[in-house]
Order: sequence, then structure tokens, then C-alpha cells
Amino acid sequence: MMQLDQTPMLDGILGHCIPLDLTADCTLPYCENSVQAGMAVTRVSDEHQTIDLSRLLDIEADHFCTHVRGDSMEGACIHSGDLLIARKCAQAEEGQIVIAEIDCECTVKQYHYDPDLKRVVLLPRNPNYSPIVVRPDQSFLILGVVEKVIKTI
Repeated sequence: MMQLDQTPMLDGILGHCIPLDLTADCTLPYCENSVQAGMAVTRVSDEHQTIDLSRLLDIEADHFCTHVRGDSMEGACIHSGDLLIARKCAQAEEGQIVIAEIDCECTVKQYHYDPDLKRVVLLPRNPNYSPIVVRPDQSFLILGVVEKVIKTI
């Protein structure tokens, strides 16, 4: 597989691409007692450990993150305002959620290769949107494959 250094391209295309500083302290207090989602239970202890978010999220130097705008991927539980963590790569496998550039415009969609059309089709996960069939006259790049979604409540 061809290796690309896409960092300058990502910065220019996404605009809101957030570099991941893996040297920074990414720990949070972690309470070992679980929180009940059913009936409330008595709190056992205030003791806590820390949890390393970069290790928990399995983030490495080849990752980037960006916020989502829009609702075309709601069926994949990706909503406007979510933070996507993606692994930089130039290829995707069938069904993966990708961040792609088509004619200098970025989108997040599900990757599909249609063997009948012999073309890439980017699938929304909301029935209100149509698939994007990538035409031969369009420039097309996969910038990354989405691996994590962080939500804000």
C-alpha cells in the first residue's frame, strides 16, 4: 500500500483538523465503581485511579480528529458536533466509514465499491440523502478511516 504524508493536505482541506499531541498528559481520574443505569446504588468509595485516554482510545501518531457537521451519518450513530478520530490512510475496505475528499470538498461517508459501475460510491447513513457516485472526471482521495466517535452530551 502506498504511504502518503497527508498532514499538510489534511490541514488545508479539513481546516478544523486537530493534531493529536501524544506527548501531552492525557489522563483523567477513573472511579472503579461503575455507575448504575437502572436503580440507584449507594456510592462505595471516593477512591480513584487514573486512566490514560490515548491508551484507552488506541491513538497513535498516524491519527487525526475533526468535528462533524451535518446529519447524513446519523444511522451510523455519527451526529453533528461529534468528534471523529480517524487513522490517516489512502485506502479503505468495504463498509468502512471514511473521511474523503471529492473535488476539494470533504465528507464523511461509508465506503462502497460498486463492481457493476466500477466506481466508488460513498453511502450516507440517513435515508434523506443520496449516495455519492464518484465519477471518473472527479478528483477523489481517502484521507482517513474513522476509528472512534466521541460524543458531547
